[in-house]
Amino acid sequence: RARGINLYLNTALAAVETKAQENWAVLSNDVRIKYDLAIVAAGTAPENRLAKEAGLTLGVYGAIRVNSSLQTSDPDIYAVGDAIEVESGISGEKTYIPLAGPANRQGRLVADAIAGREVKYEGAIGTSIVKVFDLTAASVGLTEDFLKQSGREYLASITHPWSHATYYPGSSQLDIKLLFTPEGQVLGAQVVGEQGVDKRVDVLATIIKTKGT
Repeated sequence: RARGINLYLNTALAAVETKAQENWAVLSNDVRIKYDLAIVAAGTAPENRLAKEAGLTLGVYGAIRVNSSLQTSDPDIYAVGDAIEVESGISGEKTYIPLAGPANRQGRLVADAIAGREVKYEGAIGTSIVKVFDLTAASVGLTEDFLKQSGREYLASITHPWSHATYYPGSSQLDIKLLFTPEGQVLGAQVVGEQGVDKRVDVLATIIKTKGT
């Protein structure tokens, strides 16, 4: 709010109307908001029309199913990026992770495969980060919702460490949520704060990738 952003909590978008060349968003609590541009950020879905027409096998969420060499059900066709399902680098299950980092790596691996090299894509752990004004938020690995839905046994901790030693000026507090097995293997984490978020999530991603504790 201090940045001029109005938050509408405990409500949802019910309708979008255009009257007399004016655009209005109508919320479920009957609040009406006039707008010039609306951005709908409700998640992503794979563009699979061409894959369907080609008769390729689809997987979770309609994403294109590929093997560890990123070949589709037609071995002469490779697929990468936001259109494919991938193997979770943690659970081993098929999932959908439409992120730029994995897509970049997949593209390079396919280039190697086409050039005759033996390649194997080892899946993704879903590391992502975003910054809004002064606040940075990052996530890696499995979420608590996923763990609950899958019935996996896990523990969670929430800590609030400082970004660096408090005797040095400029330190700010972080919020870190860590998910791990009863044996201590790290499964996922979320980090929010103004400083040092990227450093923490980098370390956590390395621990998760190596199945560390």
